[in-house]
Amino acid sequence: MTREQIENAAKEHQSKLPYCDDRKVRGEFVGNYYGFIAGAQWRINSVWHEAETELPESGCDTLVLFRGGGCEITDSGTRFDLWRAVSQWAYLDDLLPERKEVRNDTESRIIPSSL
Repeated sequence: MTREQIENAAKEHQSKLPYCDDRKVRGEFVGNYYGFIAGAQWRINSVWHEAETELPESGCDTLVLFRGGGCEITDSGTRFDLWRAVSQWAYLDDLLPERKEVRNDTESRIIPSSL
């Protein structure tokens, strides 16, 4: 997700909030926008671990980024000879949003399970 996409999502989220010309409420309105962006950036960056300081649990599907470029998906328990060449890693479960299917009378759609 690019910074522009995050900012657009923040504006979309913010547009659903009630607006008031009160100075205090305006400050909260702006704070909500910047808080949304900071939260999105934290979420993106929080899933990555430095291979020099931490290795993943064995048996968990993991995306690894190599120092020289490139990446690989591994179950973490195999090919530990490669870990010296890895710069960062992330659990696939952390990279993919949790989803559940919701049905209503007219349509079926996928929404994040945290909602």
